[in-house]
Amino acid sequence: MQYYCVMNFKEYAISKLKKNGLKITNSRCCVLDILAKTKCSLNAYEISAEAKKMKIKIDTSTVYRILEAFQKLGLIHFLKEQNGYLCCQDFECDKAQHCHHQLVCEKCHKVEEIHLDDTDFIKSIRAKNPKFKIQNHYFEFLGQCASCNK
Repeated sequence: MQYYCVMNFKEYAISKLKKNGLKITNSRCCVLDILAKTKCSLNAYEISAEAKKMKIKIDTSTVYRILEAFQKLGLIHFLKEQNGYLCCQDFECDKAQHCHHQLVCEKCHKVEEIHLDDTDFIKSIRAKNPKFKIQNHYFEFLGQCASCNK
């Protein structure tokens, strides 16, 4: 059975914040707006700079706390290669399976989230390392997007 969400990312994020007992502050909404408008990952300093352009003052330490909360809720992903955060591009209802795999363009820095069924891969890792408890995983595939590969 598939589940579909008919809300945008910001609506989804706000509902998830409320569901987890977090306040909907202007700072959190500002960070959501900034992340929702980009296809590239941003770090806390870049988010603070974008907020400043919007005439909203948020210090970088507040942005870091907001990003940490968003990441714990699965609303955003941290991309190690780019050292930045990106909102979940293909968010789904809580009942749907969710993964963290990104195609990262090394030329234009755009990121595309992809969803793959990697159940067999995870099973093979567990079979080889039965005492290791996997809590989460993600993959970053580096290359060039279709636009840059012309």
